[in-house]
Amino acid sequence: MSGSIVQRYYDNNTSRFLRFGQHEGTRNIHQPLWPAHVNSVSEAVNVSNELVYKELLAVQEEFGGAELQVLDLGCGVGASVVYLAERAQERARFLGITISEVQSEFAKNYAIKHSLSRCEFMQGDFLDLPSMAPVHLAYSIEAFLHATDASAYLAQVAGCLAPQGRLVIVDDFLTARGAHSALSSKEKGWMNDYRDHWLANSLVSEERVGELAASHGLRLVKSDDLTPLMRLGRPRDKLIGVARTIAGPLMRRSLYLGSLAGGYGKQQCIKAGLVQYRHLVFERAA
Repeated sequence: MSGSIVQRYYDNNTSRFLRFGQHEGTRNIHQPLWPAHVNSVSEAVNVSNELVYKELLAVQEEFGGAELQVLDLGCGVGASVVYLAERAQERARFLGITISEVQSEFAKNYAIKHSLSRCEFMQGDFLDLPSMAPVHLAYSIEAFLHATDASAYLAQVAGCLAPQGRLVIVDDFLTARGAHSALSSKEKGWMNDYRDHWLANSLVSEERVGELAASHGLRLVKSDDLTPLMRLGRPRDKLIGVARTIAGPLMRRSLYLGSLAGGYGKQQCIKAGLVQYRHLVFERAA
């Protein structure tokens, strides 16, 4: 991850994301997902966390009840770490890494306030991980996309995973059409806003991620399309679309308003079938 623009993006925007985002006090700024059993926003923003928790249970069974080392790559303000730690009880220790100093301080202060002794947070770059004990489960929720080098990200994770350890990525990926088809001028505009203002540096296809992962000893063992669980086209999103049409150049000069334009571009790319929101699980060779 580039330590400059991504850090500035989150240092500048995190307080606004928490103030205006859909999280109902959960501090979770991830994409809400709406499977049939989910009835509230607070549940919807934790669906991706629940997917990671299921992998945590599977990894625990694989490693025979040993205390697990869990690594959140791009942890934000620590909401996912807290969600998992509260469910894992005494069975795991957690480290969350974020490029943002602001997010790191949010997470550290929350852990201290709530006596979360098994949760540690640090500011750092997940393309340059510190030395650590072998990790049994690593995950990134909407953070892999920001990596300036997808192969380097996968190499770093493979280097810290224990044999048979797992990596979970929940994020956006190009579809076959998005990766290989000629785009219309309108689609190019959406894609450019998405890449540039959502900082989607590693927006690649699932096929490409699988190839890169295999080159670093990581095997794709699960792939789910979560796109049908998204709710797109809220009134707020339509207003952003109008604002983008009227004042797009002005919006793009602001890190926060530019992020709104980027989010609108992302939604349009999803609607056009250029991008999918997916859940991928990789396993390191024994």
